[in-house]
Amino acid sequence: MRKLYRFLVSEDEDPAPELLRPLAEELRGHNYDIGHVVSVILRSRHFYDPAARRQRVKGPVEFSAGLLRRWRCRGPTYACWPWPGLRAARQDLFAPPNVKGWDAARPG
Repeated sequence: MRKLYRFLVSEDEDPAPELLRPLAEELRGHNYDIGHVVSVILRSRHFYDPAARRQRVKGPVEFSAGLLRRWRCRGPTYACWPWPGLRAARQDLFAPPNVKGWDAARPG
């Protein structure tokens, strides 16, 4: 739960155990459906809290996927996909450096 919260809400802030306990109960109560817990987090006041605003730094792959959604591109067409930007950032989608993927780094 901690990793999920940090991924969706704030990378800097470790959630309190009092916050994680109800999320864990939701997960168990809904037969370990991660989608349900993600929807609970995304509808929570923590997600929309001004303190959590701009706490997530998107990597090039996440940013590119957001562009595709914004441009309403469907499927892996070369006309839509920003491949050169990913390659320039050394994050070629199908060639990660290891099984973990790329390390996230905060600028500055």
